[in-house]
Amino acid sequence: MDRKITFHPITRIEGHAKVTIMLGEGEVKDAYFQVLEYRGFERFLRRRPIEEIPMITPRICGLCSTSHHIASVKAVDRIFGVEPPIQAEKLRKLLHYAGLLHSHILHFFILYMPDILLKDLPPERRGFPELLKRYSNLVKEILKVRRFSRKVLEELGSSSIHATPAIPGGFSKPISHEKRVELLREGRENLGRFIEIISEKAIFIDGILDVDINIPSNFISLYSKGETPFYNSKIIRAVSSSGELIEDFHPEKYMEIIGEHVVPYSYAKAPYIKKLGYPKGAYRVGPLARNNINGRLSTDMAAEFQEKMGLITGKPLTNPRYYNLARIAECIYALERIIQILEDEGIENFKNNIPEGKIVNREAVGVVEAPRGTLIHHFKVDGEGSVEEADLIVATVQNTPIIGVEIKEIAEKIMGKDDENFEVKLFQEISRLIRDYDPCLSCATHIPGFPLKVEIRSERGEIISEIPRGLGETGKL
Repeated sequence: MDRKITFHPITRIEGHAKVTIMLGEGEVKDAYFQVLEYRGFERFLRRRPIEEIPMITPRICGLCSTSHHIASVKAVDRIFGVEPPIQAEKLRKLLHYAGLLHSHILHFFILYMPDILLKDLPPERRGFPELLKRYSNLVKEILKVRRFSRKVLEELGSSSIHATPAIPGGFSKPISHEKRVELLREGRENLGRFIEIISEKAIFIDGILDVDINIPSNFISLYSKGETPFYNSKIIRAVSSSGELIEDFHPEKYMEIIGEHVVPYSYAKAPYIKKLGYPKGAYRVGPLARNNINGRLSTDMAAEFQEKMGLITGKPLTNPRYYNLARIAECIYALERIIQILEDEGIENFKNNIPEGKIVNREAVGVVEAPRGTLIHHFKVDGEGSVEEADLIVATVQNTPIIGVEIKEIAEKIMGKDDENFEVKLFQEISRLIRDYDPCLSCATHIPGFPLKVEIRSERGEIISEIPRGLGETGKL
């Protein structure tokens, strides 16, 4: 007999997700990863002055707000036709790497690690309080590293959340000599601390690769032969699951390459590579995609960790568990890059290239590699600089189609092996799979048309009117 299994909510992620699995006669018919929130940032950015956008978009998310800020301001630079001086660009990178570190540590060491270290507990007891009880020293040490990243954010942007210090053509202010020296010293201390933490790999790293799920997929990220491109590159690269090049394209050409499919069961879009069609063209972004496309990170300790953990294989890794190892490698990379930038005295004094206010380009794209993957901000403005259109393709939304396929794969693996505890085991494994991707679901929900119907009823419960009328079954506006 057909039946439906629903898991809601999925915990220890940012936002609200629901999983629905359709079962038939001894088989899994389908599985859906559903994003339930609706937030219409693309709509209410319209008619705002373009120079305000870098201050508004960080409010999309409390975890990767710096990435939204940097992506927006890069687009605004292009609108006004200005280039920030190299020292200001270094401070933007410093902000970006601190945000990356801040986010990665929260996800892996606080939200994900209970899946590894607290396996003996039921799902409802796996969380930070129990982790702190059992591994208090580990938690305290890792929080010291995160506190350092927060201190960098606060120094640069006066806040660790929604910091907005980058301005068109530069950065709001240089860093003082005293603060640069202080943060440099603390950066070196915390890099040593982090390396010491992960050297105890038997505590948690050995428990990461405990499942074999290898769904073929495409991958997309910024690409560069030099410095690992988290902040900037002229190339976005798409590769297949076998590592074959699908497309190299300039960020401003993304609309020619990437399409956005609307699915009926979620408020998140489903991006895909147009030339392959949907769903064949679905792809993944984030730490694993960056690892598969760019290979060795461009700092010594991070590259050494990649080698030690088997992340450099010559062909793309497809098991989602490797996201976590790649995430740890990026933490090391972020710390090393923060130190390198803080060693430059030039960030203490520079002059910004402030735009005159003239609109040079009516359309621009800003792209960065956010903690969860490639982030695209695209704006069109009128002659006065008021936003006419905004398109935001965030990292998480690009991963959702593959997550749905992998959920079905897990259900098929578990089904029939343990009928008595099937649903409990399924919930545990699916929840952890979703957390492998570190989804940020508030970022993912920008679809302009969404299933919504407002009913006006009388005291007796009779429908007097409904808005909008003639909605039909889809409920789309």
